[in-house]
Formats: sequence, C-alpha cells, structure tokens
Amino acid sequence: MTKKKIFETFREILMYTVFLLCALISVIAVLLICVFLFYKGLPTIFRDIGFFEFIFNNRWFPTSDNPSFGIFNMIIGSLYVTAFALILGVPIAFFCAVFLSTSCPSKIVKIIKPIIELLAGIPSIIFGFVGMVLIVPVLKNSVISAAIVLAVMILPTIITLSISAIESVPRSYYEGAVALGASHTEAVYRTVIPAARRGIISSIILALGRALGETTAVILVAGNAAIVPESIYDSVRTLTANIVLEMGYAQDLHADALIATGVVLFIFILILNLVITVIRSEFKFRPLKLFRRKTISSAIITSGLSLGLNSLNTPNKMTSSKTYNLPITSYKAASKKQPVEQILIKHNNPSKTNIMLRKLLFNLYKPSMIFSVVLAIFCCVSIVVYVFARGLGHINFDFLFGVYTPKAPTVMPFILSTFYTVIIGLLIAAPIGIFSAVFLCEYRSQKSKVLNFIVGIIRIATDTLTGIPSIIFGLFGMLIFVKLFGFGYSLISGILTVTLIILPTIIRSSEEAIKAVPVSLREASYALGASRLGTTFKVVLPSAASGIVAGIILSAGRIIGESAAFLFTTGIGYQVPTSLKDSTRTLSVALYWFANEGLHLDKAYATAAVLIIFVLIINIITNRISQPLKKKTKYL
Repeated sequence: MTKKKIFETFREILMYTVFLLCALISVIAVLLICVFLFYKGLPTIFRDIGFFEFIFNNRWFPTSDNPSFGIFNMIIGSLYVTAFALILGVPIAFFCAVFLSTSCPSKIVKIIKPIIELLAGIPSIIFGFVGMVLIVPVLKNSVISAAIVLAVMILPTIITLSISAIESVPRSYYEGAVALGASHTEAVYRTVIPAARRGIISSIILALGRALGETTAVILVAGNAAIVPESIYDSVRTLTANIVLEMGYAQDLHADALIATGVVLFIFILILNLVITVIRSEFKFRPLKLFRRKTISSAIITSGLSLGLNSLNTPNKMTSSKTYNLPITSYKAASKKQPVEQILIKHNNPSKTNIMLRKLLFNLYKPSMIFSVVLAIFCCVSIVVYVFARGLGHINFDFLFGVYTPKAPTVMPFILSTFYTVIIGLLIAAPIGIFSAVFLCEYRSQKSKVLNFIVGIIRIATDTLTGIPSIIFGLFGMLIFVKLFGFGYSLISGILTVTLIILPTIIRSSEEAIKAVPVSLREASYALGASRLGTTFKVVLPSAASGIVAGIILSAGRIIGESAAFLFTTGIGYQVPTSLKDSTRTLSVALYWFANEGLHLDKAYATAAVLIIFVLIINIITNRISQPLKKKTKYL
C-alpha cells in the first residue's frame, strides 16, 4: 500500500472513531444522569426516609424539630396542574394543527406558522411573568392559573409535532377516500388523522412531559402551598417548584430529600419516554383497516344516498354530477384483503339520528378549528404586545449598558453572561451533535446487527435527553460540575449543563438535514473516486448546511430562554463575569429574580422585552436559513 492509501485508511478509521464517540456521548450522558440521581436519591427514599413515608405522606416539614418529608401533596399538585393544562390545551392545539395542515390556504399558513414558532421560542419564564401580572390578579395563585399558563406553553409543542405527523401521511390515503365518495372533512378525520395518530399521541405525551417538568413559570403563578388542592382555585406546589424553592438553603437530609424529589420526577419522565417509544414502534398503521367498519363510519362510504365522485383536484367540492352506488360486501369479504372498493361494510339505510349527529359534528368541526387557530394566535400576539407595551419604554442606554447596582439594576452583566453561555455552549455542543448525526446517517450499516443495535441505543438515548426536564439537568449539573468537579456555582458549570440540554436538538436537526441530501449526490461523489469521509465533508455536510445552521440557531434560542438549569449551576452573581469560574446570571434568570422579588417590575418588563427581541431575531434568522429545506404537503 502506498503512503497515501495508508494515510487515507488511517484518517477514515480515526474519523469513524470520532463520530462513534460523539454519538455515544448521548448514551453516556443519560447513564450518568441516571447513576448520579439514583445514587443520591434512592438511598434517601428507601433507607433514610422510607418509601411509603416519602411517597404517600402528605406532611412536608423539613426544618421542624420533628422533620417530615412527604411529597404526596406535591405529586397530586403536579398531576392536577398537568391534567388541567392538557384538558385546556390539547383540543385547541389539535384542531389548530388539523386546520393548518389540511384546510388552511398556504398564504395564510405562511403567516400563522411564524407566530406559532414564535410562541414556541418564548422563554417559559415570560409565560410565568405574564401569567403573574395578568392571570393571578383575577384567578389568584391557584391550580387554574398554573394550568392556563402551562396550556399556552404546550400549544406549540402539540401543534408543530401534530402538523409534522399529519403531513407525513401519504397523500394517496386522502385521495383514495375522496375517490370513494368521502367529503374533504370525512377524508381528513376518518383517514388522515387515524394514519397520523402515532405522531399526534406522541406530541401529547411530550407536551405532558413538558408541563410536568416546568419550573419557573409555575412558581410565579401557582402559590406554592404544600397542600392537596380541594378546588381549582386553591394554591398548589409542584414537584419542580418544591426543589427550586428550597434547594438554596437545604442541608443534609433536607437536600437529599429534594434530590429524591427530582428522582421521582425523573422516573415519571422516563415512563413517559418509554410510552412514546412503544407508541412509535408498536402502533402499526394498516391503510386497509381505514376502510373497515370499525374505523370509518358509514358517512364516508355508503349512507344510503347517492355519492358523487369528487374530483381529486378539487376535493372540497362535488364537481361531478354523475353518481354511483358503491358495492356492499360482508365483513368476511373485507378481511380477505380484497380491493379497497370491495371493503365497504355498511348498510344503506342509516337512521335519521345518525345522519343528524354526523351533520352536526361535521358542521361544527370547521368553526372549532378556526376558533382554535384564532385563540393560539391571540395568546402569542397578546403576550408579545403586552410585554412590549410595558417594557420597551423602560429600555434605554443606561439599562442596557450601565453598571449594575442593587438600587438601579441593569442587564449588561446578564447580557454578557448569556452571550458567553451561548457561544461557548454551541462551540462544545455543535461539533458533537453534527458528528453524531453523521454517524447515525452516513456510517450506519444494514448488514451489521451490532452497529444497528448501537444506533438504536443512541437514538433512544437522544430521545430520552430530549424529554428530560431542565430542572433534572440542573440537579445533575449541581451534583457533577458544581460539587464533584469542584467548579462551584459558576459560568462553566452552567455552560456544561446547558450543552447537554441542547445536544439532542442539534443531533436531530443535523440528522434531518443530512437525510434530506439526495442520494444521487453521494453516488456521484463515489463514482468520481471520493471516499466516504471525503463525500461526507465535501458533499453531504455543505449540502445540509442550512438545516444544520438552523438547528444551531434554535439551540441558541433554547440557551437564551433556559432558567431552571442555571439556577442550580451558575449561582446568582450580578457582576460582569471575568472568568468562567465566576458566579453569574443569564437574562432569563435575571427576569425570574426581578419578577420573584417584586421590587423592580419595570426592569422585569424591560428584561422580558429584551428576551422576546432576541427570540424574534433568532426565529427570523432560522426561517431564512431553513426555508429551502421546508417541504409542505397539503390536503387541499
């Protein structure tokens, strides 16, 4: 072998090892989080306090002469708040997603989608702050106040993921239903939605996890009384709020009990992630079943009425005057995988009650969707307008660039801290995330069972990291970086912690961008004699650059909006950081303290306005960069 060949082989092996190690970091992170949290929390639960005493005791008095560590009240409070948030938010988000993906004109979608994306990018602390000044005066610090705030927060999660799930359904399913006589509404709700149910259910479970793991927003509106709420207007304390409120002064068994509380929350989240995995892997969609008796009602196929054959180009209107009586077969015939036209199992004479009920439901669906979209837009616009109206007037040169004093606080130290965190965090996370995506996409072999197993483990770990609440990352960062490594409450502790938070976002966005690169480009590169490594760096990555950059910018927005993780890692310093070991605050943490103290509400409004401006800039840049990669499928 020539020296050139030896060098190329060595380089291939070296970079393959680098890609593999980067991809395994997600697995290592998940294992470390589990090990350290369980190591600190499980002995406290089972040995020091007792399982039943800790889980089912409703008395939380950690600082009394006879301390009691029961978190039953917080568990019930978390479930109450989360359940009401889902009841309020899921119907609105679902109808909004269906309308935007199936019935809304593309010109209007181009206007509405950026608003939904802006709602997704608004930091959670702003939701809590707006809820504190607008909702709490009316509904007080209560379950319903926290539920309303969380319901608004989970809207973009469900809407975005549900739209993706609906648009991923092959258009042929919709066209087949329309060709058999179904109206646009019937085809969407009886064919498209059932086909997308896995993605929709997954989005709801992810929203449940976010609501269950939310911290700072809930603290500002829930009241935080450690009692079992008897009504929706009672104060409530969640598991996450309990950790944040008391970790600052907790010692010994009290601190261990708070970490054990995080372990309970972490177990809840792991169960939810497991459920999502099962849903994605086990729920198989079989298109033929959509035309069976149990899945599609008689309104779609045969209702005893003559159905006009809809035009595939204009499925919303009956464009043909010719009518057809579709054949009727038995249920046994349907089970033999006969042609779709034969799998029509309904009688020709439905009752008048059924006809009237179907008409009522299908007449109400469009107003419901429009109302949901309007409400979602109203929530986003009202938050932005209110914050700007109250905050922009307080933004001036001294506020942005002045020296911080307790009597006249400024945001200059917090802007610099946020900037340092974003830049250094991305410098660490971006290469790891991109190389992980390269390994998952370019170096996966269908023939190697071991490699496929490793890829599967990496994907599970990445999904797990995505669903872990930020407060769990904060506890992990406190245990590892603050205490074990001895970094203390510092900028570097916060940076390393937030790197783990944004890592799955960069991996997923990079992976999707790489998958979007045409296979023909790779084949052409190989045909010209390029190696796999050369093809990856000279063809694939440049072609996927826009999607990768978009994911990196989104990660920057996540860092800017993060607060709970920084509370446990960076400390509460207010001076300009001069080194990575200085204690500091980011903008979101500064807003939390301004709002929580209540001494400088004008500064809180101004800080919130600055955060939203950053979010707007990030969204605009992301949309411009990722626009070439967007592919839309409409059922119109």
